[in-house]
Amino acid sequence: MQVQCPSCSAIATHPDERAGQVVICPSCGGQMQLPAAAAAPGVEAGATAPPTVRRCPKCAEVIQPEAVKCPHCQQFLDGRRSEPERNGPDWERRSELGFWPALFATIKGVLFAPAETFEKTKLDGPWSALGFCMCTAAIGVSGAVVWEVLKLAALGGSSGAMLSAGIFMGAIGAVLILVPLSMAILAGVVHLMLLILGAAKEPFSATLRATAYSFGGSYVFVAIPACGSLINTIWGTVSCIHAVAKMHRITYGRAAAAVLIPFGVFFVICVAIGVAIAISQRA
Repeated sequence: MQVQCPSCSAIATHPDERAGQVVICPSCGGQMQLPAAAAAPGVEAGATAPPTVRRCPKCAEVIQPEAVKCPHCQQFLDGRRSEPERNGPDWERRSELGFWPALFATIKGVLFAPAETFEKTKLDGPWSALGFCMCTAAIGVSGAVVWEVLKLAALGGSSGAMLSAGIFMGAIGAVLILVPLSMAILAGVVHLMLLILGAAKEPFSATLRATAYSFGGSYVFVAIPACGSLINTIWGTVSCIHAVAKMHRITYGRAAAAVLIPFGVFFVICVAIGVAIAISQRA
């Protein structure tokens, strides 16, 4: 804009962005105030200009100017951390990915990336998790049965065949009955501890999914001779702590207490029973 200085009558050019500001005349050094910018066409003088369009920094969708959370991608706009979308693990999408790829991808995630896996695990619907646990248990138990049958084959005769058939029937019963029953009991004990500790942020179904997926991933180790069951117990327990912490959104300390205290109580009871039996036998 061009403005005439009221002191020296010189005409000076100033940027439009400085409209309404006090500037210095380049000729005489005097001060003068630039006129205010003219109102935009269609906007009355003194009226507030309409707000500019605001877009989400994550998904670029148009959102309300005063929004604190994007309705499209659920991203918080005030610096808070958004809750991850819970649609996993891959076993939940086996109809899309295929049975075996979904099974092995879930086993891999549970064993080697438990924090990331359980952070995105669905919280409701325990049947799918129990189905995964039974499938992995079938793999692990089948491997263990093969080793036992191979050992019994050395016996030869009808005794070896009968023992092999008995082991096979027992393995089927363990997978169909004992595995889901043990997961339900374990989940019940862990959830009770969470309630006692005031850390149960989700319903029992979430705890059941946590135990079924965590121990389901480690059941494949049962196929290893001699030490497979021990590896399954240790690895499954660690994964279960991750699962409880991420799915109930609590600290690892409280999750470890909820998972390990029942194991500790069970261990003490077993030791006490063993000591009592030993004392009674000496008497």
